[in-house]
Amino acid sequence: MSSKETTEFDYPEDLALAYVLLDPTGKAANKTVLARHAPLRRQQGQAASFAPERHGNTVQHFITGEDYFKDVCAVIQAAKKSVFIAGWQVNWATKLSGETRLIDALKAAVDNGAKVYVMPWQSPKVGVNTGDLGTMLAVFQLNCKRKTLQAFCCPAGLQNDHAGIEETFFSHHQKMVLVDGKFAYVGGIDLAFGRRDDANFSLKHEWRTGPEVYNTGVPARHKLLPAEATAYVDETELLKSSFAIGPLKSLLNSQAEATDAAAKSSLGKRVDATAAWLREPLDIDALPRFLRQPVKWVQSATHTAVDAATARARQAFDDAQQKSADALIHKLDNGLISAARLTSAIDAARDAVRFTYNTLLGISWVTEEPYAELIKPGSQSTPTGSAIYEADQPRMPWQDVQVRIEGPSVYDLAQNFIRRWNSVQKSYLLGPLEQRTRISDDLCPPKPAEGKGNGGTGGVAVRVLRSAPLAMQRDEAKATPGTPPPQRKQQEIHDAMVSAIRNAERFIYIENQFFQSGFGEASAQENSATQRSGPLSYLNSEPLTRVKSALTRASASNTRTRPSNHVSRAIADRIERAIRWGHHFHAYIVLPVHPEGSLADLAIIGQIHWTMQSLVYASDSLVNRVRLALYAKQVCKQPRNQAEWDEAKRSGSQEDPTREGHPIYQGGVSLSAVGEHLTLLNLRSCQTVANKVRTEQVYVHTKLLIVDDRFVIVGSANINDRSLAGGRDSELAVLLMDTATQVAPLDGKNPIHVRKLAHQMRVDLWKKHFGLLGHNDVVQPASGLANLLDKPADPATWRAIQTVAKANAASYAKTFNWVPRDGSSIWPVWKGSKSFENSPVGQANAKQQLARIEGQMPFSADFWNSPPAVSPPLGIKGFICSLPMLWTEGENNHPDMNMALLTRLESPHRIPGDQEETSTKVATVATSQQDKGLAG
Repeated sequence: MSSKETTEFDYPEDLALAYVLLDPTGKAANKTVLARHAPLRRQQGQAASFAPERHGNTVQHFITGEDYFKDVCAVIQAAKKSVFIAGWQVNWATKLSGETRLIDALKAAVDNGAKVYVMPWQSPKVGVNTGDLGTMLAVFQLNCKRKTLQAFCCPAGLQNDHAGIEETFFSHHQKMVLVDGKFAYVGGIDLAFGRRDDANFSLKHEWRTGPEVYNTGVPARHKLLPAEATAYVDETELLKSSFAIGPLKSLLNSQAEATDAAAKSSLGKRVDATAAWLREPLDIDALPRFLRQPVKWVQSATHTAVDAATARARQAFDDAQQKSADALIHKLDNGLISAARLTSAIDAARDAVRFTYNTLLGISWVTEEPYAELIKPGSQSTPTGSAIYEADQPRMPWQDVQVRIEGPSVYDLAQNFIRRWNSVQKSYLLGPLEQRTRISDDLCPPKPAEGKGNGGTGGVAVRVLRSAPLAMQRDEAKATPGTPPPQRKQQEIHDAMVSAIRNAERFIYIENQFFQSGFGEASAQENSATQRSGPLSYLNSEPLTRVKSALTRASASNTRTRPSNHVSRAIADRIERAIRWGHHFHAYIVLPVHPEGSLADLAIIGQIHWTMQSLVYASDSLVNRVRLALYAKQVCKQPRNQAEWDEAKRSGSQEDPTREGHPIYQGGVSLSAVGEHLTLLNLRSCQTVANKVRTEQVYVHTKLLIVDDRFVIVGSANINDRSLAGGRDSELAVLLMDTATQVAPLDGKNPIHVRKLAHQMRVDLWKKHFGLLGHNDVVQPASGLANLLDKPADPATWRAIQTVAKANAASYAKTFNWVPRDGSSIWPVWKGSKSFENSPVGQANAKQQLARIEGQMPFSADFWNSPPAVSPPLGIKGFICSLPMLWTEGENNHPDMNMALLTRLESPHRIPGDQEETSTKVATVATSQQDKGLAG
């Protein structure tokens, strides 16, 4: 670990730099919160703080994408002044309410006279394409026949604190909508495909068509025929229609004429070149073509001699591939290939987007008519890979949270958007054009009043928090006159979470897309091929895969970086205090089964490796720290004696002489013992889809922390270093505390004052996850948990939740052999050795076995050629399942790639396993740059 990384989250812990929001009236009901969290206030006095706490806000929460999309759709349609939208992924064709798409809602706002500003992430197009260029083209069409420009869309480019190949790993990840300077929405939900879900977590397609049927872990089976493709709006068509003015209008109606135009007109040439780039992103010239497009070998059913000759030829070709890959990897790892050559394709993609943006500014308002297919009601953009899902293929349900804020803190959210937008304009444009696209002062709400209530009438205190790279802040300062120069990156979300957890009183509740935190020493040697799992060794045996990994390491300084944020340590420290002092405290953590995407993707496998190390396996994992504290409590005669407590922990950490490689405390405290203080959950749904029983994980994309039903942190930041370090992804969150109180029996015994907003948000989420708000023919309500909703700190509650979750997990494992489970490999259907044997014969046998069983995993196209018929699992109650804490036990699933990449967020809608997609796009530069988001 580099010295830079070891100090990345190094701050004075006794100062607890986060803070809690306070009741401005100072009523006695808040005294416990004030006393416990008084140190948390100190953060807002820091020079790098983005915004102060502001009182007087009104806050409404949404626990389903359906409710959020319906609300934001109505507000956008009624906009009179302005609409600001920021997101990792923003898709113009996303259906917000019924058949009303985002572009329809924005058109209504523009018709009302509002100005529209949309700022998605400028995805590199090579390896990951979130559709930002298509959205930009669609939004600019709203300016047709307008007297002045009213609709802008400008993708935000790279503004992180890294350089070279690493710079391309990180993204603009904030998710917010702000309308008329009055209504602000913040959370984890992008206005993007697949996010609109309800409490039923349905696997059926229902109203969804094309890219709205979202499942990045399953290959779409049906390739669109030419006649079917005409029903969708292709980005290339949209690009050409955007330039269809004057003499180019007729020329751009056919590809042949467009080619002629390219030869005569510089504009036509750029249009044609950009259209070609859209169809096929550029390749890195350093990568040999035969590695980008591997030969498919087909065996003959009748000609043995031909097969034998083919086998010899294939062996020779495979040897040549391996040697070529080794030579290229040597060049990459030793800096013999320049960073410019490696990033040339991404640079070309960025240039294409900027060229399009600049050009559209000059012509969009004189376009005679908007593209007819775009404004046709219900029209959709072409799905990635030009393929759609069959009716019996399940979609992936989506779990997320968003809040709506009205009041003084809307000013801070507006400032966040305006500063970022104006800084991007300054970097893209010059002179008059920049001035025309800047957001004017009259579109920013007035600065809140000082003093009690900050001029608001609501009952919620809010503080806006950011993760913001220093480079991004400097760009903002240059574009914002009067702004003092920033001194350091902002990592406020991390600090707020850590301090809130440390000072929790009875329980914490976390939902997050990731859990990758500081974990000490890994349980498996990360550079050991002998401990590498069978599936990972199988994937790494392909030359192309090894080259992809090497590409992520090239010209990078942090290739061995591990997670170093303090979230896991803060949870463990808080639980340790409860164990030592003998009082009840419980942490509930809800995570996805695995990051969205294919388990044949090295980045996904690497993320799972880090998650399992952070949670269970590593020396300082969350579970092992709790086990060590339980051991210390067992052996300490006086646990309140600090010296005796420290010595018990030290001695328990020594290696057990009877169990090589295992510390003493693990022999004295079972894994299940941590359940008294820690509940780890996944979400899963099962349903009959087109008369066939299907299951899929419910994808937890939420970024939420609730402490003691008193205050909330919610936003876009995941629990990983990408989101929390400050110098990588840009993130946005809000810290909320309601001044209205109510009484709830949190511990099952005593009436305890809680805050209505936090309490109701958690209760609503539990109702949803327990199946009390929605269910189907297989998943039935967990009715036995209904009377425990108000008692999260009662031991009876966590026992009942764990019982239901374990039963559900066992039932799924019995029915579906590919579902992750305790004791299985990273590919649960792999029944062989957990690692490749050392002998060449053993390796060959393992490869043959894995090649056969790969088709038994849902990420494989072969799986869907004849998916196994199963009966519905029995006794499924609600959507909760216990997280399999012994999944991948004993395996090394660490891919040999740049470690900074492995906390990549989310993956866009793509077709896993599609040969063209996976083999030709710059070796995906960073495999798939994956979270959720990559999924955003």
